[in-house]
Amino acid sequence: LFQGFPSGHATTAFAFATVLVALFGPRVAVFAYTYAVLIGVSRIVVEAHYPTDVIAAAFLGTFGAYLVLTGLKLRTGFMHTSGRWHLRWWTPVRRLWRHYIAAAR
Repeated sequence: LFQGFPSGHATTAFAFATVLVALFGPRVAVFAYTYAVLIGVSRIVVEAHYPTDVIAAAFLGTFGAYLVLTGLKLRTGFMHTSGRWHLRWWTPVRRLWRHYIAAAR
């Protein structure tokens, strides 16, 4: 009946909510985290997980996404002046592409 610890659905939902807030700012925070909480509650209601599974998943998803975003910020250094992330994810890819083209010449 109970599949495991922590809830994969809730972990993914909270990680996705954290990324949305990092990309689009606090104006989407209420929507994103409300959606994540509803997914967590649904896992409890359908008796797929215990409440502790969902709570642990919320922490794991939120802080896991935060650590990945912080690592990307430190590695690429691309942020708006407002502190939000650039949507230009292709800039580091473009750097790698230029590196490989220069190496091939």
